[in-house]
Order: sequence, then structure tokens, then C-alpha cells
Amino acid sequence: MQKQVRVVAVHDTAGNISVLLASPADAPRAGVKLEPWQYIHEVEVPDIALDMDDEQLHSRLNEVMENFRVDVHAEAADMPKAQLARKSSTQAY
Repeated sequence: MQKQVRVVAVHDTAGNISVLLASPADAPRAGVKLEPWQYIHEVEVPDIALDMDDEQLHSRLNEVMENFRVDVHAEAADMPKAQLARKSSTQAY
């Protein structure tokens, strides 16, 4: 059985992702020091699991960082979930 994964994205005001952190969904949230222009949202990343080997996991996270951004038009809250959108379009993933 695959463990549920929580992925947290650190991004700028345009949604460009600078950091993705993956952890077990039931683990305490990671503490991240943000710069004034950075925001943090939990995002749903398909095709990712903690039982992947490190190379697969890093490859998938890098693929998301290169091809997606955080949809910054979502309502702001303490640490809401946000959608990913392809960089080449405004369509959500």
C-alpha cells in the first residue's frame, strides 16, 4: 500500500515554484523560512509516492517544478491547498 504524500510548494507571487517538499501526509508540517516575496501552499502532485526510490522521487518533483506553477488565484488562507497549472497555459493540472 502506498503511503499518502503531502507536497508543499514554496513559490513567488506569480506562482513560480522554487522548492517542493514531499513528506508523509501524517507527518508534522515542515517548517520553511520564507522570504517576504515567497508563499507556501500544499499542492496535489499525481504519480508520486514515498515508496519511490530517491531518484524517481526527485525526478518527479523536478519535472513538476520545470513544467508547472502554483495557481495563485486560489483564495488565501493559513496554508491552503492550491492547484498546479502548466506553465504554458492557465489550465489547472
